[in-house]
Amino acid sequence: MRPCYPQTWKQVAYILERVTMSLESRVTAEQSDETSLSVYFESTEAPKVTIVEYLARIRLYTRCSDSCFALAFIYIDRVLKKNPLFGLNPRKIHRLVLSAIVVAVKYLDETCANNKAYSIVGGISVDELNFLEILLISLLELELYIDPGTYYKYCLLYTSDAADE
Repeated sequence: MRPCYPQTWKQVAYILERVTMSLESRVTAEQSDETSLSVYFESTEAPKVTIVEYLARIRLYTRCSDSCFALAFIYIDRVLKKNPLFGLNPRKIHRLVLSAIVVAVKYLDETCANNKAYSIVGGISVDELNFLEILLISLLELELYIDPGTYYKYCLLYTSDAADE
């Protein structure tokens, strides 16, 4: 799939930043499902880097395609729709994004870095990344295929969001 908008990664980052902040205010600790698998994505404290800085770092050091950022966003959206009590917040978003990008890269790009490289760039252990990758695929119910119509629908979202900036 071709990138749908120049610098898709940046549009995805801005959207995720806004979504995380809005969901954080709507889903409190009491509402989120503490027995759900989403707790494995949670760090003890929110990383000091913003999601925009985090995605810029991933893009710089891994050179994954912009299409992978778009696909990762779709995967995250699917996870949130399938698990309404996921409780996305600033302590979960970085690990969720990293694992979604790894899954997207392996699904879409012809060449990609290994999980050790992504774990170094993402700031987590390779064992944790391996676990989160499998967990994400499970949360997606093995549905990794994105039809072109859905992909381009999300591309329109990035394009319209970019026009609002």
